[in-house]
Amino acid sequence: MDKLYRSRRNKMISGICGGLAERFNFDATLIRILLVVGTLFTGGGLLIVYLLSTFVIPTEPRSYTNSYETARPHWDHWDPQPAATYNSYGTGSTTAHDVDTRMNDLEKAALRKELDQYRTKIAQYEKGE
Repeated sequence: MDKLYRSRRNKMISGICGGLAERFNFDATLIRILLVVGTLFTGGGLLIVYLLSTFVIPTEPRSYTNSYETARPHWDHWDPQPAATYNSYGTGSTTAHDVDTRMNDLEKAALRKELDQYRTKIAQYEKGE
C-alpha cells in the first residue's frame, strides 16, 4: 500500500493508527501508545490533529482488505450445541456433549492419579523415608 488510508481491519476508533502502522510497517499498538503520550505532552494538540486527520485521510478501499472482511458476518454466529460432528477417526459421529463428558472423565482420572501420588509422598514423609 503506497498511500495512507484509515485501516478497516486494524482500528480502535477511526483507523488512523492502524493505517499508519500498515503504511510504515510499525506495530499499531506502539503508534497508539505514542499518540497517547504525545497527546499528554502537547496538551491535547495531537488529539486535535488526530480528529482532523479522521476527516482528511480516506478510508481504505475494499480492494485492499482481505477475504476475512467479507466472510466475517458468516462467522459471527455460533451454535453452542452442534447437531453432530465426526470424531477424530472420521467414522461415526459425536456431539459436543459427548466430547465434554469425555474431557471431564479424563480430567478426573488425571486428578485421581495426581492425588494418589501426593498421598504416597505424604505416607513416605510420615514414615520418615
